[in-house]
Amino acid sequence: MSDIPLIRANNFEPVLETLRIIGAPVDRMMADINFPAHILDIAPDSFVPEYPLWCLLEKAGRSQGIENFGYRAATQSSPNNLGEFGKLLCENSSNLYSLLRFFCQTIQQHSTDSRYWLEPAADASKEQTLFCRYGTPSLSTGRWQAEQYVVVVLIQLVRLVAGANWFPEKILFETSELEGIKQCDMFTNSRIYYGQNKTAISIPNSLLQKASPGKTPLDQLHSLELNLAPSSQSERLKAALFHFINEDKFDINSACEVVGLRPRTLQRWLSEEGMSFSKIVSQIRFEKASELLNEQDINIIDISTLLGYSDPAHFTRAFRRWSGISPQQFRKQNALCSA
Repeated sequence: MSDIPLIRANNFEPVLETLRIIGAPVDRMMADINFPAHILDIAPDSFVPEYPLWCLLEKAGRSQGIENFGYRAATQSSPNNLGEFGKLLCENSSNLYSLLRFFCQTIQQHSTDSRYWLEPAADASKEQTLFCRYGTPSLSTGRWQAEQYVVVVLIQLVRLVAGANWFPEKILFETSELEGIKQCDMFTNSRIYYGQNKTAISIPNSLLQKASPGKTPLDQLHSLELNLAPSSQSERLKAALFHFINEDKFDINSACEVVGLRPRTLQRWLSEEGMSFSKIVSQIRFEKASELLNEQDINIIDISTLLGYSDPAHFTRAFRRWSGISPQQFRKQNALCSA
C-alpha cells in the first residue's frame, strides 16, 4: 500500500478564506469532505490527511464554477500560513538560495510526501535554475487545482527576496491546460509548458545570491519547533485519524473516506503490519482520553461525550480495557505525580 500523505492543518486556512470571500457554503463543504474545522482553532500545526484538502479544492472549483480556484486560494496564502514552519522559513535564511534549500530540506516536516528540489535548467546558457516539485503519486483528486496552488506558493517563496513584482520566465505543469489558466495574472508574463514530468518555475542564477531579510544564518537552525512527521505507516494512520474519531460508530469505511483509500487495501496493509483497525482506534481514543483527563477542569462525562461515547459507562469500560484502571483512578494518579 502507498503511504498515507499528511499535511499540517493550517494549509486549509487560505482555501477556507477564499470560500468565505466568494460567499460559498463553507460549513456544508467542510462537512462534505468530513473535515472537522475546529482543528484549525485547537491544533493548526497538527498533521491531518492531505486527501481532504485536494478534495476540497476540487469540489470548490467544480461547485463554484471556478476553474482556477486553486490559483485564487493560493493568492490568499503566504509563507506565514505555513505556521511555525513558515515563520522559521521567513526569518532564518541569509539569501534566496539558502531560503529555497531550507524549504526543500524541511518541507516533509510540513507535508510528508511533498518532494521539492533545485536543479539546473536544461538551457544552461541562460543561467537559470528550476525550483521543482513532484506531486504526491497516490493522490489524483484535485490534481489540477493543487498544481495551480503549488506554483503560486513557489512564486511567493521567491518573491520573499525578489520582490512582489517578480515572475518566472518559465512555468512547467504536469497537467494539461484549462481555460481558467488565462485568468491567472501571476502567470501571464511567463512561458507555460504543459504535460511535463514535474512542476517547476525558473529562477535566474544571479537572483539566488540576493540577500534575504533573514536574522539568523541557516546553519544555526538545527530543528523545527514542531512535532516531527510520523515515520511508520501505523503512526501515519494514527495521525491522520486523530482529530476525526469523534463518534462511537467511527468505522473503517469512515477512515477510508478520510484518507482516500479502499477498505480492502487498508485492511490488507494493517494485516501485514500485524495491526488491526480497532486497535489503532483504541490507541487514538486512549491517547485523547489521557490528554483530556490531565485537564482537571473537564469532567469525565464531558470527556466521554467529546470522545463520541453516548453513555459514560461505555467510556469507563473502554478505558479500563486500555489502561487497567478507571478514568477516575487515572486522573487521581496523574494529579499525585504532578503535585
